[in-house]
Amino acid sequence: MEQMKQTIEDKTLEEQKSPINWELMEQRCLDAESLKPVLPVFIESNRQNVSDLQQAWDNDDKKSIQSIAHTIKGTAANVGAEALSQVGLLLEQGCRDGDLDDGEELIQQIKQLHEELDAYISSLD
Repeated sequence: MEQMKQTIEDKTLEEQKSPINWELMEQRCLDAESLKPVLPVFIESNRQNVSDLQQAWDNDDKKSIQSIAHTIKGTAANVGAEALSQVGLLLEQGCRDGDLDDGEELIQQIKQLHEELDAYISSLD
């Protein structure tokens, strides 16, 4: 798990210019203009997921944490937000493996990546 966390940190540094992998989106036949209308919906939905994730953590609801982390992982991947998707994957795997020692840190990373993505998407207008 430590190696995967390092890979994610390295990816995050690489993606500082754009938290969205536009090259990947173009490979999926989605250019910026096609994706732009979807991004605000993603941000709003993800904002609720992040809030629900924190509430699940506060309530020690591991089943909900795993489910929400899975949702964040998938929706982030769908819009090319690879770093956010990868952190969601780590949290989901931690739940599945019963190892949430890094859970709080991963949730903080998810919050930070969501905020960065929100700011980036707002700047696209």
